[in-house]
Amino acid sequence: MEAALWKQRQRFQAAGDFPARSEAVWEMIIVCQNRPFYTVRNCEFCYTVKGHEIKISRKEKTITRVTVEVALRKALALKVVDGPKKLGVFGASYLYPLFLYFGIITKKE
Repeated sequence: MEAALWKQRQRFQAAGDFPARSEAVWEMIIVCQNRPFYTVRNCEFCYTVKGHEIKISRKEKTITRVTVEVALRKALALKVVDGPKKLGVFGASYLYPLFLYFGIITKKE
């Protein structure tokens, strides 16, 4: 894991309030752009960040930072998430593998 991502993961874990955690997650998203990820159905995707939006390589639409925050609140409440639909937001199939990679959630075995 690269140093910038490691630093943000540490920042996320040490954060005491939601705004600080959300900021750390957004920074992790920025650090990991253009890296390949895979959906639950094993579809490869990459993304780029422009302003407060995530542009997914497989879609024409974007995922906003507000949507990421809504999904993050749900993920933090659940901790163990057995699939992207549990996040309950547009783009959950792309946010779910990111949250797993960042260590925000775990999945049921």
